[in-house]
Amino acid sequence: MAKKRGFFSRLLLLHRIFIRAAVLGTLAYVAYLWVGTMAKPITVGLIFPLTGVMGADGNEASQGVRFAIDEINARGGLLHHTIDVVEVDVASSDDKSSLVEKLVVEGGADVVFGCVTPGCRRELREILSHYRTLLVYPFHLEGLEGVAEDLGALTGGSKNGQTSLPVWGVNFVRSLYTQFASTKTKVGAPGELVAVVEPEEPEPEPVTQKSVGDRRVLATGPMPNQDLLPGIRWAMERFGPRVFLVFNESLYGRVAEQIAESAIIAGKGNVVGKGILDETRDGAGEAAAQQIARLRPDVIINMAFGGENVALYKTLDVLVPREGRIPNLIVHAGDVDLQEIGWETIATGYVMGFYDAESETKENSAFKARFARVYGDEKKPGSEFYLAYSSFMVWAAAVNKAKSADPDAVIEALPGVMLDLPSGPERISHKSLHPILRPLILQIDELGKLTLVWSASKPIEPVALYPVKDRENWEKFLVGLHRQWGGAWR
Repeated sequence: MAKKRGFFSRLLLLHRIFIRAAVLGTLAYVAYLWVGTMAKPITVGLIFPLTGVMGADGNEASQGVRFAIDEINARGGLLHHTIDVVEVDVASSDDKSSLVEKLVVEGGADVVFGCVTPGCRRELREILSHYRTLLVYPFHLEGLEGVAEDLGALTGGSKNGQTSLPVWGVNFVRSLYTQFASTKTKVGAPGELVAVVEPEEPEPEPVTQKSVGDRRVLATGPMPNQDLLPGIRWAMERFGPRVFLVFNESLYGRVAEQIAESAIIAGKGNVVGKGILDETRDGAGEAAAQQIARLRPDVIINMAFGGENVALYKTLDVLVPREGRIPNLIVHAGDVDLQEIGWETIATGYVMGFYDAESETKENSAFKARFARVYGDEKKPGSEFYLAYSSFMVWAAAVNKAKSADPDAVIEALPGVMLDLPSGPERISHKSLHPILRPLILQIDELGKLTLVWSASKPIEPVALYPVKDRENWEKFLVGLHRQWGGAWR
């Protein structure tokens, strides 16, 4: 009996040892998986133009995102993950699908930052929707994402993509313009900082993820009502009602043309001429400069970018004496583009923006110090660099709030996200999922210094300006452009 009890005791002991080993093995395996998961980096894909017409802007954007990534990695990463980068040049191939495949399939990108134009954004959005990958777009928006997405289901469209401005649409913009200008703008001397008390925002159709865009695009750049409309109002009050418009033959350019013309009419102004800069044709910049020199408008509102813009200003500098320069407001232009034009060539002109590099706030001083350690004291953060940098910080803040980089979780976490940036506090709108931004106007001097001359008194909620046309006519307008450009976006 004693032997039998000893046998069962040993068997029980072996059983306990086996159970403990199994438990310890399971815990070790779970720990291994946990450590492996925590060690796996978050991979960020970049698909900006690094060569070609928009190469300078794309390189600035790429550097801005990488600068933000380096900052976050230096603080221990995102959700305890380091961040890796995989990058392709969107201008290197017309086959954007293969470029996206290199990022997402071969490179394992968890999120993609890319494009410097809305046309490119539309193309990538269609491709990335098949991969369940979020596209973060940092730059200027036309406000029509979600309109004419399914072009095959739409018919009609006007010749050359043009439709007339309906009277009711002009009346709407007039009411919007009136509300913006209900408090008289003080016009100061050149270089004088003028603070304007903005009225409450109007309530046209709000931008929503349902009506504009989708859950695969996080757009962090400004809407036209956050830069173009305040800029037009400021310029007309300061310089006069006779306006010359300059814009690209592109999705943003053509939509901005419609919005700008409506706003000018609403403000009792007159569009005396238009310069359409087509980067596929030489001579457009020179032709626009000749028009401006002949018409002598009160002010130029420039919504364009690229090499033809450089040609415009260099030609205008020859045709118009510097002492008699026509006032000029550039709605969006990168520092690289401005440098290529030449600071003396555009000195006394104005640019719109959302970041003042000369600001000496605590946050901006620290940001500039970090920037100088990487790029030296001579270079300053430019517009594209900063927009791309801030777009990454917005995405990272949403990832931290969601505790996940999953696209759906990030979009769900976006409403109300707040973060402190070098330009000041920034909040994501609950209504639109876009940043609420404070526009600035800065004057250019001959050495390239940008001096703040105007700032909105408060950040502006983004608004989709559908009522310039109704949705059906916007769809026809976009379909017409798409057909005119051979079934592609520009």
